[in-house]
Amino acid sequence: MNTRRFLTGLFLILFTLSIANAQPGQGKNRGQFQPRPERGERMTELLDLTDAQEQQIDKIRLEHLKKMESSRSELQKLRSEYRLLLVADSYDKNKVKQKLAEIGAVQEKRELEKADHFAEIRKILTDEQKVKFDQFILSHGPGERGKHFGRRPHRGPRNWDND
Repeated sequence: MNTRRFLTGLFLILFTLSIANAQPGQGKNRGQFQPRPERGERMTELLDLTDAQEQQIDKIRLEHLKKMESSRSELQKLRSEYRLLLVADSYDKNKVKQKLAEIGAVQEKRELEKADHFAEIRKILTDEQKVKFDQFILSHGPGERGKHFGRRPHRGPRNWDND
């Protein structure tokens, strides 16, 4: 009985170590967790914000994130409903068109919210900061999705099983 427990414990330890060792790393810090800078920290560095500006932008960003989270949940729900329509036993083109219109309306609402968010931030910035901010926005447009203030870029082919 004790031998069996010992062997089971040894197996679990070796298994855990092999998984931990197999995780990818980069350079001389291989295997060490590298926390990403917070979104606000990057903006502070990029624009050289004052403490007052940083506090104002944090407040604006928090309000924006709340709005975006609620519409994100709504969009996920609509996309799930759309997928169900695609695999339904009886295909109804009108229902699909209606669902796509609903998805489009939420996406438009999200883009308008993002534009409003950027406009609110620009009101707080100096002329020099606006130039840097505008350059950042223009260089990270729709084709550069994933580089917006800390989002992860798309990497490789989409895995439809986990979507």
